[in-house]
Amino acid sequence: MNAVRSGCFYGCVTKNLRKMRRVGLLLLVSLLTVVLAPAAASGQYYVQQHTTLVLEPLPAVIVTGDTIHFSGRLYVSEGGAPLANKTVYIEYDSPFEHTRILASVTTGAGGVFSVAWKAVPKGVGQCTYNLFAMFIGDDGNYYSISRQYQVLVLPS
Repeated sequence: MNAVRSGCFYGCVTKNLRKMRRVGLLLLVSLLTVVLAPAAASGQYYVQQHTTLVLEPLPAVIVTGDTIHFSGRLYVSEGGAPLANKTVYIEYDSPFEHTRILASVTTGAGGVFSVAWKAVPKGVGQCTYNLFAMFIGDDGNYYSISRQYQVLVLPS
């Protein structure tokens, strides 16, 4: 009880809190140095922009051997700046298979892309493709996926 009456309890707690603040600040500075120093040294910044990928509408039904033209645009979501020289993949998804790449294309100066694909069935008879475009992202841009279109491919 004498320690509490003399103010040592308050003084000790206050002194320990000050030490804990200094240690916490030191840990925070150390952590930021470890995390950010390599990025700053290499000239990289971990700021990424959200992107939007638009795939123009596709026909709902085609015949085996027909050519589908995939076209669209990749741009920064906020502000609409086009993303040039980026790879866009044309893919299909199926409940019975993994996602497969049908084609890849590089965006032009205005962020636009266009690529053709000759329709082939996945098996015997008619089949359905769930087609979409995908940009996998890079150091400065997040990935994005276009709207998905369902296309029925009939036998010729």
